[in-house]
Amino acid sequence: IAEVVKLVNDQILDNIVQTKQISGKVRTFASMNQRGDKCNVFLMNKNNAEETVEISINQLPENIVHFSRIALKGKNPDDRKLILSNSEKIKIKGDKITLTLAPLSITILNSIKNNSKLN
Repeated sequence: IAEVVKLVNDQILDNIVQTKQISGKVRTFASMNQRGDKCNVFLMNKNNAEETVEISINQLPENIVHFSRIALKGKNPDDRKLILSNSEKIKIKGDKITLTLAPLSITILNSIKNNSKLN
């Protein structure tokens, strides 16, 4: 549990913003920094199977053109060896993002500005 709490604490920004639930087994949260130029989206898949979701991003600052993706996942609900992975850039198509979430996972999307480099 400490690994999950640390991940969320490290990634959460200044203000929680309103989100809508997008699936029965997926919970969605988002935060934005004080200046309003950075946004992180948190997706928790509570399902034992993959979930494909489409997220609508409203009122996103113009300079944000894509997101980086961090995922923390296990193999089953009792798994003590969680896997943390950083993966591909997630492109925004219009105001939508489509993702496949691993079973029993937390995915964090970190906004990337047009002039920023992805680590």
